[in-house]
Amino acid sequence: MGVKKVFIGWGELEKSVNKLVSNIKEVDYVVGIPRGGLIIAVMVSHRLGIKHMTIDHLEKLEEDGFELIKKRILIVDDISDSGQTLKRYKKEGYTTATLDVRNSTITVPDHYVNWLDNTNWIVYPWEMKYSKTIQDYLDN
Repeated sequence: MGVKKVFIGWGELEKSVNKLVSNIKEVDYVVGIPRGGLIIAVMVSHRLGIKHMTIDHLEKLEEDGFELIKKRILIVDDISDSGQTLKRYKKEGYTTATLDVRNSTITVPDHYVNWLDNTNWIVYPWEMKYSKTIQDYLDN
């Protein structure tokens, strides 16, 4: 039968972001993980009235040895699917957030909206309707 695709619209996304930010406090910056976290990070930035920082800027600060109060930086992604992407940030002490968390993830973010007990493939509004149900880097 294959994996079922579940399409999320902009209205549902807005509600999820509002729910996500309702419990987030004491962060000064938000960083979106490319690609899925970028739009969400901008939305969170506007709603919380905090600055947005790119992942490149964050990595440059880390390389330069700039002392960061990591728990005051919110790392955002759309979903913690396998959990590999967020693993490093959570381990290093950053605050993490996603809209969705798959029950098989190895990294549960500090903040999330939906816990997924199924294998449905979530298609967010910025993705193509024909998006693959496998990450691009696994498709080779």
